[in-house]
Amino acid sequence: ISNFRTITALPTTLAVRGHEGSLPAVARQRLFSVAHNALTNAYKYAEASNITVELAYTDEGLELCISDDGVGMAEAGASSGHGLRNMRSAAQELGGSIDITSQPGQGTMIRLAAPVKEM
Repeated sequence: ISNFRTITALPTTLAVRGHEGSLPAVARQRLFSVAHNALTNAYKYAEASNITVELAYTDEGLELCISDDGVGMAEAGASSGHGLRNMRSAAQELGGSIDITSQPGQGTMIRLAAPVKEM
């Protein structure tokens, strides 16, 4: 997040809840991939002025939410693009899912939920 803020100059906050425990390297890579793609999309396309990243570890799994206050995207846009396909693929490899919530003019939220036991 620090590197992203430095490179883009976009105000980006990070909140982490819970304890990571011992995630395998491949799980860390997939989480990074989802975060990287979501942040890149927010920077390149959203015209966002603020981005929030929340990562929560629970007994059941983990949840990564990345939201922005940008221009949002139409429903059709939520299913296209390499970044979005890559995020869905990474979530599937983790045994989880990606949910995308967006409305034109109201920003976008990308939520990854994955069970720890599947990693």
